[in-house]
Amino acid sequence: MKKARYEVLSKVPLFKGLKEETLQNLAEKSKTIVLHEGETVLREGESGAEMFILTKGTVRITKIITLHKSDPGLADMEKDLITLTAENNPFFGEMALLEKEERTATVTAVTDVELVSIGNDEFEAIAKEDYESAYKIVLRIARTVSSRLRKTNKDVVKLTTVLGIALAKDR
Repeated sequence: MKKARYEVLSKVPLFKGLKEETLQNLAEKSKTIVLHEGETVLREGESGAEMFILTKGTVRITKIITLHKSDPGLADMEKDLITLTAENNPFFGEMALLEKEERTATVTAVTDVELVSIGNDEFEAIAKEDYESAYKIVLRIARTVSSRLRKTNKDVVKLTTVLGIALAKDR
């Protein structure tokens, strides 16, 4: 199983160009997780301490779109953000390598899935052994988060524009 995880990790852009020893160490410390259709990989609002790489199957990422969780009619409203397939071994939950904070979305298995999981503690142990590789990974995480934030900002501008137009028509 370690060899399979090594093969996956070597293809993920987040880990490209790492030292051979570091990549092998990462493969050794990571875990393979199998979940069935409908099972939750991670849930928005819960504490997270690991990132995931999708190696088989399909997952759906959703976000709660209501502000008032106290209203039972609104609490379950979710928006599909994206559906990921294992084709290019996408990763998610990567912010958990940097901080053990609340998850920002929910990820659910659409089909049976296989994932490689890398924990925050395991990443920090590797980072202490190989600062250069840790720097590369953290820089790539920062770029990924920055890109996602930029897209979110554009989406917010579009939504506020549409809301403004809708409210203006009602007057």
